[in-house]
Amino acid sequence: MKTLLTKALLVSITLIAASSCIKDKAPNPVKKFNPATFKEELKKNISKLAVTQPRGYSFVISQNGRVADTCSMGIASFSSAKAGSSPMHPGKETNVASVTKVFTAVAVIQLMKKNGIELDDSIGQWLPKYFNAVKAVKDITFRQLLTHRSGISQSAGKIEFIKQMALNGLDNPAKPKDYANMNFALFRVMIPYMINKSATQQIEASLVPEKTATFENWLSIQYVKYLQDNVFTPSVSRRRCARPGPDCAQALGEGGKHCRLLRTST
Repeated sequence: MKTLLTKALLVSITLIAASSCIKDKAPNPVKKFNPATFKEELKKNISKLAVTQPRGYSFVISQNGRVADTCSMGIASFSSAKAGSSPMHPGKETNVASVTKVFTAVAVIQLMKKNGIELDDSIGQWLPKYFNAVKAVKDITFRQLLTHRSGISQSAGKIEFIKQMALNGLDNPAKPKDYANMNFALFRVMIPYMINKSATQQIEASLVPEKTATFENWLSIQYVKYLQDNVFTPSVSRRRCARPGPDCAQALGEGGKHCRLLRTST
C-alpha cells in the first residue's frame, strides 16, 4: 500500500512540474479590415490594367453592413453628339446587362412553384396565343430555357424577333448548350401569363390584333412590376426600382425619378 501511495505521489508531482513548464499560448492576432487600405489597393490594381484600363469606374466599400467608403474616377459615358462627357459617381445608373438573367430566373422559379410547374414541363401553355408558335417551340421545357439548351441561339431579345422565332422554329433542333439572350427574353413574355393566365389571355384577346403594340408594352410592364414587387423590394432595397420602357429594361438605379428598367435581352 505504501509503495502504491509513493508512486501516485511521484506521478502527481511530475504532472504538476510538467504543467508549470507550459507557457500560455499567445492569442491569435485579430485581423481588422481597413477600408482605406482596401480602397487604395483597388485603385492601384485597376490602374495596372494597361490594355483594358477603364476610362471610368466607381465602387462602394461596405463594412459591417454600412457604406465605409466610395471611389469614382473618370467618366461614365461619352457622346460625340454632345460636348464633354458624363462623370462617373457612385450613384450613377448602370446597365446591369446579363445580370438580369439571375433576377428573371428567380421570378420564374417563384412562379413555377406557384403554378405547380416542374422543370421538365413544356412552356407551350404560357406563350401568347397570337404568337402561333410551332410545336418545337411549344415543346421547349423550362429546364432547357433556364440552362440555354432550348435550341435557340439568337442574341436578339426584342419581341418582334421572339415572335419570328416562335413561327420559324428552333435554330438548332439538336439543342446543344448555347448561351443565348433570347432564352431569357422569352421569359419576359411568359411571366405575365404565369402571374395570372386567364386575366392575361383576356387582355390579349381584347387588344390583339388591333392594338398588338399596346399589349406587348403591357406585357413588359407586368414583367417589370413583378420583379420590382417580388425580387428587388423583398431582397435588395425599397430604394431600388425599375420602370417600363418600350421594349424592356435598361438599367437599375437608386430610386426616384432616376429609376430605369432592367434589360433581359443583353
